[in-house]
Amino acid sequence: MTIDSNLPNWQLVANFVKSKGTGVSLKEIQDFLVSQNRLPSNARPDATMLSVNLNSRIHYGDKKARRTNTGNRYDVLYRQTNGNFVAYDPAIHGIWEIFVSDDGNRSVRLATEPKYFEEQALNTPVLPSEPNGFFEGSNQFRMESHLRDYLAQNLGLITAFGKELSLYTEAENIRGIEYLTEVGPVDILAVDNDGAYYVIELKLGRGPDAAIGQTLRYIAAIKKTIAKGSPVYGVIIASSITDKLRYAASELKDRIFVMQYELKVTLNKVVDII
Repeated sequence: MTIDSNLPNWQLVANFVKSKGTGVSLKEIQDFLVSQNRLPSNARPDATMLSVNLNSRIHYGDKKARRTNTGNRYDVLYRQTNGNFVAYDPAIHGIWEIFVSDDGNRSVRLATEPKYFEEQALNTPVLPSEPNGFFEGSNQFRMESHLRDYLAQNLGLITAFGKELSLYTEAENIRGIEYLTEVGPVDILAVDNDGAYYVIELKLGRGPDAAIGQTLRYIAAIKKTIAKGSPVYGVIIASSITDKLRYAASELKDRIFVMQYELKVTLNKVVDII
């Protein structure tokens, strides 16, 4: 890979990820920047700014409302659910947009469904009709972003703690969706009416026990940066819970809670009044 030393950091990051052809971790991007005599601390904001599906990108670069099929130079990466970054492909990842809500806040959302699914290997996309494809059953959301956005707007569904949860917000309209920490983005960061924090980690399918370590990292980061002594809890939400996750969570039952979601659709007959 030929490097132009005059390129801005974000362009170096974009070119590096696209040259790999497979998922690139944040650590790999940091190491690459160091090799180019650039600051590794630029890796996270640059990768975030370039990733079409990260809500936190609205705080960097070109913040104007737009769709990712308009040729904007910053719409070039996609963050996979495992935290790695890949070159953005609308056919695999769908068309995303930065939009302005009625209250004037900017957010990121999926505008057009992908033809294929990002969970599959980048070079071997699987059609949605494939039996072993991304959508595993009628009780699951099709994409993690769908589950994330639904829960972020319906935190009242989480009633197990006897507290009213709301989405965390702070200055400059930074919201608790894909909330960036030094160890990665928290899917949803919520607070209750007593000031406690809730790190909500989402898994579309089965919840692996590795989610415990991931959630603990986020808890530590929130404690270090914004909690200021307030309690911080972890909540892992998945469509099914593995026995390994149950055992791991049982040792942390006062700090991390496991919940199982089920997607249901109810059809009601409409009375014909004519």
